Amino acid sequence: MAKTKSEKIKKTLLLIDRDKKTLRLVKSIFGKAFTILQANNEETALDCIMEYLPDIVLIDVGEESFTSLALDLCLGVVSIPTVAMMETESDDMQDFWISNGAVLFLKKPFKKKTAGLYQAVLGVAEGNIAKADTAEIITEVTENIAETVTAEDEAETDESANDSCETESVLTEEAVLLEENEMEDALTENAEPEAVSEETAAEIEDISADTTEEITDVNEKTQELSEEPAAEEPEEPAVIYPLIRLRGITKTYKTGAIETKALRGIDLDIEEGEFIVILGESGSGKTTLLNIIGGIDSVTEGEYLFRGESMVTADEKTLNTFRKDTVSFIFQSYNLLEDLTAKENLRLVTALSEGSIDPETALASVGLARKVDFYPSQLSGGEQQRVSIARALAKRPKLILADEPTAALDSDNGIEVLDILHNITKKEGCTTILITHNPEIARMADRVLRIKGGRIAEVTENKEPVGAFDLRW
Repeated sequence: MAKTKSEKIKKTLLLIDRDKKTLRLVKSIFGKAFTILQANNEETALDCIMEYLPDIVLIDVGEESFTSLALDLCLGVVSIPTVAMMETESDDMQDFWISNGAVLFLKKPFKKKTAGLYQAVLGVAEGNIAKADTAEIITEVTENIAETVTAEDEAETDESANDSCETESVLTEEAVLLEENEMEDALTENAEPEAVSEETAAEIEDISADTTEEITDVNEKTQELSEEPAAEEPEEPAVIYPLIRLRGITKTYKTGAIETKALRGIDLDIEEGEFIVILGESGSGKTTLLNIIGGIDSVTEGEYLFRGESMVTADEKTLNTFRKDTVSFIFQSYNLLEDLTAKENLRLVTALSEGSIDPETALASVGLARKVDFYPSQLSGGEQQRVSIARALAKRPKLILADEPTAALDSDNGIEVLDILHNITKKEGCTTILITHNPEIARMADRVLRIKGGRIAEVTENKEPVGAFDLRW
């Protein structure tokens, strides 16, 4: 349904960039103020511009395939306020884009640059072209960009086609009246006190007839416009959600009259393909958070969206399907059935999931091709954990949740398990969330969350995550 005039229309920000880190940064800063769209190629970007006409564009000018489009945007060929982003600190490149009217934001390193990007975007969106007070921003811009920026959002005034026709009709009638008055004034000024000649009278009569015909034509066209059906209102742009969105999540356990607050207001977005490590002391709420994300525990308050769909209001059938097809768990204690071989333990999972990997193939991927018929008691601790990883990967999950997967292993076996888990999940495009007490493992992560007292105390982004064999403990 279209918004009424009294409703606030949310502005749209188009990010033209392939970098997921940039998308996370933009969402974290502008998610509440803008509807965020993303395009990772020029064709999609042009489609978004043509269909949604965004209020502001952020574009990676360092991406060669975006160069032509970036120039069009920065030079005002496409009249949309634009912030050009680049990773290099080359003075020549910066001078080139500044000379072409770019408001420039240096993307890397991201640490402590949120304020700079905030100033760059809102400065352009609100028509403030003055230099920002941060070292990372260069806000010199040419007049052709300044002219495209307006402080008011004209899209918030949603007039109907009939209103436009009525306005056009009024303006047309005023123009005709003005033309008639000017003609009469001109005739009056040129007229002699005596009666005009027959020749002059004939000219006046011809002019009057021509004017009457023009008025008739204009009125007929205006009538045709007013009878045309109102134009269809454009559809609202789709909101792009992260894989996981948590807002205000709390969890309280009750034992008689005693209440234990495990989570105290968790706000978190996780994108597809991320490798997340959660650190925290025992009792800090790590496992509770993991269980809520995995759909095996419920929230007391708050909202949990998975790909934009609420998991808080989902019925049990939906949650069962979610757990069966989308999520895989890896536990500290392996949880293998002792009376079944490694292959048979996997077959229990693959038989329930469509499109799953063959058990023997999954076991081979973790280095156990020769032990598919071994029972858990015949395997070492590290090998049993590899079986549990193979079981998790066998159903091709979108989300892997690992609760202290290396806690019961020595460092050598732990590093091997982490290497397998990290490499295979990246290859399959999974999102992995791993809980640990070991801060060394955090060096592998894309992001590290530190939980204390049921709250996220700190979020750290690793610029250059290391491999498992670079870890030492």
